[in-house]
Amino acid sequence: MLIVGAGPAGMEAARVAAIKGHEVILCEKNGRLGGLTLLGAIHNEQIGAFTEWLEAQIKSMPIDIRLQTEVTPALVEKIKPDVVIVATGGKFAHPDIPGINRNNVFSSHDLLNMMNGISINKGFLMNAIMPFAKKMVNADSVRTMLSTNIPIKKNVASLGGQFAGTSLALFMAEKGKKVTVIEESDTWGEGIEANVMTLVKEEIEKGNVKVLISTKVKEINDKGILVVDSQGKESVVDVDSVIVAMDLEPSDSKLAEELRGKVKEVYKIGDVNSFGRIKAAIHDGFTTAHNL
Repeated sequence: MLIVGAGPAGMEAARVAAIKGHEVILCEKNGRLGGLTLLGAIHNEQIGAFTEWLEAQIKSMPIDIRLQTEVTPALVEKIKPDVVIVATGGKFAHPDIPGINRNNVFSSHDLLNMMNGISINKGFLMNAIMPFAKKMVNADSVRTMLSTNIPIKKNVASLGGQFAGTSLALFMAEKGKKVTVIEESDTWGEGIEANVMTLVKEEIEKGNVKVLISTKVKEINDKGILVVDSQGKESVVDVDSVIVAMDLEPSDSKLAEELRGKVKEVYKIGDVNSFGRIKAAIHDGFTTAHNL
């Protein structure tokens, strides 16, 4: 059995498949196990603890773990598995906004790349630490970094106000930053638990978080963020740093389709299908492997 992607869905599928006696190869294109849980662990230490447990479990089993291995149809042809489970996760939304690639604009994708030792090309300081990032950058070090003004300044905007952006806003506010959440739709905080939303609203009352809904970003420039509201009125949000924190989109990976008819059984699980929470990814991984 070949499992593609070592996020929570892929790792759980590998764990359960190994328990059931299958020969398992787990491939991950990056240099670390965990996928997006590496990011989740930054603001939720329980996610980090769970990821460490899951990683320890699969490393204790007879699972062939291959990091920095991108799976292609040619590699599958070479391995010749009878089952392939594609758990490559979703893709990060990257809005087409003028100024989105400025050095003061960071995304979840940038942070995940840093944790995997992949250059993000965000100025001299970031480039200088990249050779050491894979060993130095983890959830603990990122939490410490966000308590300072390097590289994320004190006055920050979150582009995206649903689960990812709202969670980020709370975390950043608790680290002493002033956060403006900018959401294009007319609702915000979708998927946030009631107790977390209570904390977010407390930060709003304190003046540490501001939420702008029905607001479209037109440009990121030297003055901040040029936005337009639902009435067509333009204004500038004065911020020093910008974080793109939009929810994941379904993966555009064509691997599963390319393997149809070439492998006996092919499954797609987790965020490769649609954005969900860790619980849903674990459920997908468990049930798919258990039913084989």
